[in-house]
Amino acid sequence: MRRSGISLAVALLVATLPAAHAQLAWDEKVEFGAALYEIRGHLDALEINLGAASEAFTPESFMADTSRASFHAMHPIGEVYPSITDRLRAIDPPADAGLRSALEALQARVDSGAASLADIAPEMAAAREATDAAQRATIGAVPSGDAALDAAIAAELLGVVSDEYDAAIVGGEVELIVELQDAYAFLDVANRDLFRGQGYMEYPQAERAAIGEAFDGLYAHFAARADPAGAMEMTSSLASMIGFAQSAGSMMGDTMMSDSTMMMDDRGASRFEASAGRITTILGLLQEAKAAYEAGNAPEARGIVQNAYLYEFEFVERDLDDAGEPDLRASIESTLNERLLLALRANSPEVPSMIDSVTAELETARAALMSPGMEMETDDMAGTGMMGADMGPGHLAMAEKVGFGAALYEIRGHLDALEINLGAIPATFTPESFMADTSRASFHAMHPIGEVYPSITGALRAVNTSADDDLRAALEALQARVDSGAASLADIAPEMAAARAATDAAQRATIGAVPSGDAALDAAIAAELLGVVGDEYDAAIVDGNVELIVELQDAYAFLNVAHMDLFRGQGYMEYPRAERSAIDDEFGELYVVFDNRGDPARLTRMTVALADRVGSALDGSMDRPDTPSPAAGPAGGCLIATAAYGTEMAAEIQALREIRDSTLLSTGAGSAFMSAFNDVYYSFSPAVADWERESPELRAAIRALIAPMVASLSIMSAAEPGSELDVAALGALVIALNAGLYLGAPAAIAWRLRR
Repeated sequence: MRRSGISLAVALLVATLPAAHAQLAWDEKVEFGAALYEIRGHLDALEINLGAASEAFTPESFMADTSRASFHAMHPIGEVYPSITDRLRAIDPPADAGLRSALEALQARVDSGAASLADIAPEMAAAREATDAAQRATIGAVPSGDAALDAAIAAELLGVVSDEYDAAIVGGEVELIVELQDAYAFLDVANRDLFRGQGYMEYPQAERAAIGEAFDGLYAHFAARADPAGAMEMTSSLASMIGFAQSAGSMMGDTMMSDSTMMMDDRGASRFEASAGRITTILGLLQEAKAAYEAGNAPEARGIVQNAYLYEFEFVERDLDDAGEPDLRASIESTLNERLLLALRANSPEVPSMIDSVTAELETARAALMSPGMEMETDDMAGTGMMGADMGPGHLAMAEKVGFGAALYEIRGHLDALEINLGAIPATFTPESFMADTSRASFHAMHPIGEVYPSITGALRAVNTSADDDLRAALEALQARVDSGAASLADIAPEMAAARAATDAAQRATIGAVPSGDAALDAAIAAELLGVVGDEYDAAIVDGNVELIVELQDAYAFLNVAHMDLFRGQGYMEYPRAERSAIDDEFGELYVVFDNRGDPARLTRMTVALADRVGSALDGSMDRPDTPSPAAGPAGGCLIATAAYGTEMAAEIQALREIRDSTLLSTGAGSAFMSAFNDVYYSFSPAVADWERESPELRAAIRALIAPMVASLSIMSAAEPGSELDVAALGALVIALNAGLYLGAPAAIAWRLRR
């Protein structure tokens, strides 16, 4: 299970003197509340697995089963309680001792074989009372009596809901059942206990209805096992709605950030060494568990495995994901947290082989964490390849500059998207195609500080501490301003200016200048961003429809930054004239695909080809990350035809591009033909296109001249994509027709005239 956003064991240790609940800061109350409501969610999940009913979902959707009750008895004492015990003990030792005792007693009762609600009734009542007592000691009351505080706690829980659902669902299937149950239970607690609790009537009537519908939408999303990315967007939006409805925008900047965001600062390669050490510990524990099982003591073995998971592997998961091993992490997690525990509970003879299998996986994971150069592969930038003594930009390798540059231009893309949602007019696409709406501004205020900044903070801090501090402060201030209800460009003008200035300062500290003054570096950064564009668009578009609007906006914004800020920036004139025209045309094609919600697979081919072309146009002099190129090489634009018809949007141009991308480039023969054709075509087409733009008469003449050829190429649409035979046969026919039309016919006319 992924760790929740509640990590008080570290964050609150600084306070050691007893204090009454009234002396707790707002964020401390939110964190205590979120932890205690997580415990309640686990208790609810435990009861549902033993037969209790939920008003919001069915036991079948929840996948209720008595065998899973033990997990929800284990998690409150094994995961959540350790995160609050130190601070709770400092505030109220009896409340801390009572909570621990009650949760341990409940776990022991379930592990002893309890199989019904009646079996655990006394222990469950004691656990709930102890949780209430802990809340009275920290927050002050049960319920809290503070609708804004309940809203903040609900928002924090919704972040955990998203994380749990993301871990549970893979490819529309339930991969981790217990995580799905966690997601359901925490969602239900946020809805029933917090939103619909004592402060429900303090919400405006319209907001009550809208938020209720949003909760219902999430229940339906879960029941359909729908896309986790959609659930993430829905939970983020719902968290914002709850906070704004309670006029709690000032506190949402902290509570909406998940643990994966807040705990990623300043983690270098030492964390991988620490995680590798934890895996070594786990390997030893598994051998102890195996020995205990083979000696006939399955309960002891089960306890050892639980400890290995809860107190060791939980702290390794994020690093394995960052090391590029999410599938391996998921497999180990499933075994340690579910499959092996169930096998031990059933005293299955498969236990030794399961331990051997997960041992092999753990050894692979340890090797991945200890591999040379791993530090530079994490979070794109946050390893120790750039850590140590303060460094200036001159000390950074090209690959490091590219990584920094891509992250900083992503931030600029998000800032652009934020402004467009608040009314700015982009130069290369319309607000309508961008689906601009003020309600989406908050996402683009959140992503720079919540997603991009954590990937560079460790490395940036090593290079320039003040630049790192300033960037963080500026991005946090911008998010807080947007979350407080800003609804226009004027509302955010000071914060936006500060965020852009801080981003520029971070670039000067790493790359050296704004703009960089290095066309090859800008090209490499643009190529890197184009890969992100492809990923975002692929997530956004499903069957020609926009599934995730914010991801579509990301794709538009990052494409625009790559085009207007990097390619058309200071180094634009360093590109050969022919390449400038060709690359501009290809960027134009991408905007058209976006506007038409075209096929993501086609878009990916186009971005890969364009990334390759942008880099190679400057003779490949930069040391940039390798970008795979498609079989056909760069897929250039139809320069002469585009100039002749006056726009990339012309139906004839779109038909030509569709034939090229979907038919010719789908086969080896077609790809080889296009590669050879491009070598010849781009040797003269940019100059011809420029002449056309300068002469309407020439443009009209060329349009008339190429019209028959354009029409004849429609024959290629009859070819089956991927069929070498169809492409070769129909291609030969088209070549023959055009040879007859453009060579044979004039020759015949000339011959007749000479006679």
